Amino acid sequence: MSVRFWDVGSLGDGRSFSDARATSLGLEAALAGAPGAPETARAGARDTRPRPLADRRLMVETFGVEAAETHVAAWRDLVDRALEPNAFMDPSFAAPAALHVPPALRPEFVAVWEGIGFEPRGRMIGLMAIRSRSSFLTRGLAIGWLHPHAAVGAPLVDRMAATRAIDALFDWIARERRGWTGLVLPRLVRTGPLFSALIARAVANNRAWSVAAPYERAVLLSGQSSDNVLRGVHSPRLRKEHNRKLNRLRDLGRIEIRSTSGAGEVRDSIETFLALEQKGWKGRRGTALLSSVGDATFTRVMTRLMARRGQCRIDCLTLNDRPVAMAIMIASAGRCYFWKTAYDESFAAYSPGALLARMLIERQLAEPGIDLTDSCAIADHPMIDRIWPDRQTMADFEICCAPPRARAFDAAIRRRTAWRKLRASAKLALAGALGRRIS
Repeated sequence: MSVRFWDVGSLGDGRSFSDARATSLGLEAALAGAPGAPETARAGARDTRPRPLADRRLMVETFGVEAAETHVAAWRDLVDRALEPNAFMDPSFAAPAALHVPPALRPEFVAVWEGIGFEPRGRMIGLMAIRSRSSFLTRGLAIGWLHPHAAVGAPLVDRMAATRAIDALFDWIARERRGWTGLVLPRLVRTGPLFSALIARAVANNRAWSVAAPYERAVLLSGQSSDNVLRGVHSPRLRKEHNRKLNRLRDLGRIEIRSTSGAGEVRDSIETFLALEQKGWKGRRGTALLSSVGDATFTRVMTRLMARRGQCRIDCLTLNDRPVAMAIMIASAGRCYFWKTAYDESFAAYSPGALLARMLIERQLAEPGIDLTDSCAIADHPMIDRIWPDRQTMADFEICCAPPRARAFDAAIRRRTAWRKLRASAKLALAGALGRRIS
């Protein structure tokens, strides 16, 4: 087995608006599977691919989001074969997410290819997104890219070739990114098969590794009845409280749960969701999706693309046809994510967001093909932790990819850890001073 490395050139940050728009339209066409969507380099573009060689079995290449449309088919195929699902690395999420952040914050995608015959790009067996730029605090480390609205930072690795894919990614950092001593992959499922595989390869190759920032968040595991869940996690007092609020809301009129999942329906529903969120506390704080042109555009494109593939659903609790609480659900390979929620604050006394989360228990447990629904919530969330019974441990994975530079790696990790603790303390202090909730 030989491993070769090279970078694929991408457009610079100084592109014109027309170039950026063309990239966006081309990317969306490729992701949507539109007729004529490019699967190879565009005509007239300089071919930077190496000549295929018979002895090249694995290769690693990097590309920017501008070139993502070229690899959509292989990327989607890898999603279906992934050792551990991650909707936030699905091309319908990750590509628009990367495109609609400022150019300086766009990630670099690192793909591992397995050659087939004389074709070096026979099959993609690994894909990781990393930050393209580092600061003093992350100097010497490759940091896995996690979009501000993503809840899981796991790379995609082929479940039948996980060992080779992981080793190739670690070796690429050690050989081709000599300024980096190690890799940090944020927010992985601590008890998942990917985390276990990463540890196994670190041990096998005598690479130091560690676990950082562990916390638990609420999930909903399939295979249980909604009645048992409600009785098991909800105290009699909490059940009584929810039932009382639901009955009070019913006194005001007709209550319904409506779900949309078709691309056209989702396109309309997402506008309702964005407006509802903007009216609430996130809008006042400037953290609502509509507060940022990039976030709003990304959300519209992403939900539309995922809905076309049956991976997005928007649920709405209505009172006399008026939305009082909404949720955006996205899914990938048997795992569903309670991605975003919003509610009408004029009905806050009825806790419509909590009522919707409770009603979704029955829906999610009955949803065919879904093994787990992830709340995407912060640790100790005051609402969802009281309603959903199961827990999933999340953590960062840190590994020294260049053992001869272990001391530099340790120093970089200590610097990052100190900064993370300082930032968390400052955020908590500021929230307390301003009387804000942590989000």
